[in-house]
Amino acid sequence: MGTTQYDWAGSYDVIPETENCREILNKGKHALLGVSNGNSYFSRSRMSSLFSWAASTFEAVDVIVADKHIDDVLRAQGYDERRARKKAHRETQATFNRVVEAAAESTSHRERITVRRLSDFSDDPAYLAVFADSTARLRENAPAYSVVRSMTRAFLCSRTQDSVREDQVDMAFCYLEAELPFFLDTPRILGVESSVSCYHMRLPLMDVLCGPAAAMRPAPTQAFAVVRPTDEGR
Repeated sequence: MGTTQYDWAGSYDVIPETENCREILNKGKHALLGVSNGNSYFSRSRMSSLFSWAASTFEAVDVIVADKHIDDVLRAQGYDERRARKKAHRETQATFNRVVEAAAESTSHRERITVRRLSDFSDDPAYLAVFADSTARLRENAPAYSVVRSMTRAFLCSRTQDSVREDQVDMAFCYLEAELPFFLDTPRILGVESSVSCYHMRLPLMDVLCGPAAAMRPAPTQAFAVVRPTDEGR
């Protein structure tokens, strides 16, 4: 797909995944921005600029901090249960605080931005319904399951800088599994007309969601786009 350039708090390149994604993007109803815990890409200044762009482009913006199963990821890295739980709480709180501060610093339409934790949806009926569906579909689709395992393995490797065993992947698999509902049907979970999931890089998951041989089709109102500052793409 072609690149659309937006200019707000700096220039942004926006690459929708499909033509349907472009149509949803152009409606500008809702953007979902995911922030990974412990990812150095999400600096406060970078997020503040991104949030400003999103709030000026969409009618509503939800920022989701991925705080679920961080302790499982840490246990997969070798931490004992007690240390993993304490470290997970400390890290996710620090990330959440940084996101809230960045949202407060965004320069336009701050009232359109809502910051939430992924754990806020643990008892949400809509999220749980989509989670049940996504989990069943994931287990039934070997290509999709393989991609999520590979992403989990890569995520662990980035944190350990070492080779990762299959039992470590098993332990941390639930981290990405908990995020999957927002890739399949954010509009249903958040009660919005349509939504664009925005991330700074194309995820391998796109191949099983939107590719020619997609194994897990998202809702027709769910869109995806790579969004990054223009100077980072050069």
